Amino acid sequence: MTTTATAGLRKTALNSVHRRMCAKMVDFGGWDMPVEYSGILAEHEAVRTRAGLFDVSHMGEIEVRGPGALGLVQLVSCNNAAKLAIGQAHYSGLMTSRGTFVDDLLVHKISDTHYMLCVNAGNQDQDYEHIVEHNTFDATVETSIYLDVARRRRGLGTALYFALFQRLAQQPVHVALAAVALPNEASLALHRKLGFETVGTFRNYARKHGEWISSTWLQRVIVPLDAMPS
Repeated sequence: MTTTATAGLRKTALNSVHRRMCAKMVDFGGWDMPVEYSGILAEHEAVRTRAGLFDVSHMGEIEVRGPGALGLVQLVSCNNAAKLAIGQAHYSGLMTSRGTFVDDLLVHKISDTHYMLCVNAGNQDQDYEHIVEHNTFDATVETSIYLDVARRRRGLGTALYFALFQRLAQQPVHVALAAVALPNEASLALHRKLGFETVGTFRNYARKHGEWISSTWLQRVIVPLDAMPS
């Protein structure tokens, strides 16, 4: 049952499943999350003797890609990611150079040049900044930001983009690329308003949830080529 207290909380895709299974729901960092089903002791025993599942879809995702991806992951985390096979994941810690903890996280190996780090939702921004700060490898560090539907049309997307443009100019980066899944005229209009130009449209190039998907790619010059360092 949704109440006045829970109406403003964000919900994962499994929220209705948790409620259908009569989970005890709590406000967890702004998310409507289950804290227990049958009781802490019974669930602790189940995990220790058999297995347990945890809904991590509210957590932050940071992706590290490139030839130096493993090197960066090895530097900032304490468990040995070199032992992971493709498709495997392990629990680890995000560390400082002094060996103290920044956060705990899950490290997933997508490929030899692609790792996904699952971090605590409330720490996603500071964890991302920490990893970027230590990135001296041939790797990119990516994070995703999702706006709550109830907070649309308040200028948040524009503000986030201008903050991103400023950061990219400092690096410096020549061009920013954006991909918009179709149909989404509102997103296309926002990108064009922010100075993006259409590069091209890929139609029916992949299937997702049983349907063909299309997307339009756009670009915006951040730093002109003649102003880029040689």
